[in-house]
Amino acid sequence: MKSGILTLIAASSLASMLHAESVRVYFGTHANEGIFQSDLDLKTGALSDPHLAVKTDRPGFIEIHPSQKYLYATGSMPGENGKRGTGAVLAYAIDAESGKLKLLNRQPSGGSGPCHVSLDPRGEVVMVANYGGGNASSFAVKEDGSLAAPAGVIQHKGSSVNERRQKGPHAHSINPSPDGRYAFVADLGIDKVMIHGLDGKSRALKSAGFAKVAPGAGPRHLTFHPLGKFAYVINELDSTMTAFSWDAKRGKLTEIQTITTLPEGFEGGNSTAEVRAHPTGRFLYGSNRGHNSIVVYKVDPAKGTLTYVEHEPTQGDHPRNFNIDPTGNFLLVANRNSDNVVVLRIDQTSGVLEATGHKVSLESPVCVRFFMKETGDGWEKAFNGKTFEGWEGNWDWFRIEDGIIKAGNLDKKIPNNEFLASKEDFGDFELRFDAKLVGKGNNAGVQFWSQRIPNNHEMIGYQCDIGGWSKGIIWGRIYDESRRRKMLSKIDDVKLATVVNERDWNTIRLRAKGRHIQVWVNGVPTNDYTESDDGIPAKGRFGLQIHSGPPTECWYRNIWVRRL
Repeated sequence: MKSGILTLIAASSLASMLHAESVRVYFGTHANEGIFQSDLDLKTGALSDPHLAVKTDRPGFIEIHPSQKYLYATGSMPGENGKRGTGAVLAYAIDAESGKLKLLNRQPSGGSGPCHVSLDPRGEVVMVANYGGGNASSFAVKEDGSLAAPAGVIQHKGSSVNERRQKGPHAHSINPSPDGRYAFVADLGIDKVMIHGLDGKSRALKSAGFAKVAPGAGPRHLTFHPLGKFAYVINELDSTMTAFSWDAKRGKLTEIQTITTLPEGFEGGNSTAEVRAHPTGRFLYGSNRGHNSIVVYKVDPAKGTLTYVEHEPTQGDHPRNFNIDPTGNFLLVANRNSDNVVVLRIDQTSGVLEATGHKVSLESPVCVRFFMKETGDGWEKAFNGKTFEGWEGNWDWFRIEDGIIKAGNLDKKIPNNEFLASKEDFGDFELRFDAKLVGKGNNAGVQFWSQRIPNNHEMIGYQCDIGGWSKGIIWGRIYDESRRRKMLSKIDDVKLATVVNERDWNTIRLRAKGRHIQVWVNGVPTNDYTESDDGIPAKGRFGLQIHSGPPTECWYRNIWVRRL
């Protein structure tokens, strides 16, 4: 699989579905029937009655490819006399219209009891955690979405203090790092989060260290904060949540806090299951099985620490899994033992959950995943990840590597502002892209409603800035380039500092309609400006900029656009 694919429903793309009326939901189950689908009304939270997407035996955990074309599920290989065989991972093609799934192939998972499946951010590698085998495996994704033979299996070793549950390793989940260079395996049996490097060529996992949790904690699932600076692990056996800071350069997790998932005074039996960060990064949620609740925490954006907010009943028994819809407005809980899926509404200010009155019956639901058409609602790829088709510029300063447009140069000074300009003009539009600054400089941006100045290297028009200047961070600020030469609106610098990854990937959403211009950085609104001068054109070209100055590159990927 090539890169350049936008993960439409990633946490950092909170705004990607603000204008859709509904979203499809897939449910993995422990029932013998298979994988089910339903539709979630994004205004009311109502779920349609689930119906079968594909028949398969106890699919369990599922995950959707970033392109929204494929779905992967844990399962089993065919056995003798109709019995279940060894563990497997299954690849399906998604029919975008009907939602039906078609089996592409299956591969042995490399161990018994596959319980969790994930993909790297670029959709090139599928990874599986095998609970019974105490190991993890990885598979290259072929061009048609099917899976290659296992690239390798990495076996864990050890034990811990709980004699019943921790006699040996039990890999319970596997998640990629935000940049796709590492995979994290929460191993319940050895009280460690194993850190494995992901080889870019062979797709194999290679041991790169580990992080410990308290003896007997039993780490189960992990999620990253949308900014990628913090990771959170929910511990099944002692009902705690552990917060880690993540050093991407060193490949190291460092514990910063462990906090209970249960209310004070609770004495009943309990085990935890799922953990999810809100797309804005302001809240964290975890599920309690026994107390049958979702615990809510507020996240300190600078420190990554957690503050307890509340517990909300799940209106069912054994909430094995839950997920937050792409708009960040609803949380769907899969209660396995009570055979129901319940919809809770999320208060966007406090993170507090409240009942919507909506739920559906479904036998043994254990996984919730959201789907959106790759080009739904008019979205089109503005960059195909392979060529500069539809763009023009000074090729001395622009190249494509691994599906990324790299503007600038790390070996020499950049004498002038350089722009890779779209050949086409756009009126009202919405643009989404990822950007990252590398090198000594700290300035770039994306032009819109702009034109090239004849016989000049500059463009004239609006620019959504990237980087920083003497007065602070400029990510998401609107600048009037070569015209009024000034910032056009004020931004809360303190808020912006908590949102931006200054030397890592950031996701920008830019919406311009009429005279109204809005910007979101990593799902958080950062700019809202209305142009008062009717004489300024509200139509023009896009331009990917690298600013003049010291050796620097600005990398651009996942560039999508739709006309409004």
